[in-house]
Amino acid sequence: MIAGSDDTWQACEVSGQDDDGFGGVLTCDLDGSLDAGDEVDPIELHVSTASDAAPVTSPALQR
Repeated sequence: MIAGSDDTWQACEVSGQDDDGFGGVLTCDLDGSLDAGDEVDPIELHVSTASDAAPVTSPALQR
């Protein structure tokens, strides 16, 4: 994914999943730096939920 003309999203990974592969924290590194007012491309995340999952809560989803 390209972020601006020189910055690129690098390795994204999910850590902390349960034994069935659900849950966890998504972490993506930006290869470069951002200056005030810079914008980056969004990260698109596709998820599957367990049938007994609680509602998804995320500050990013509450904007």
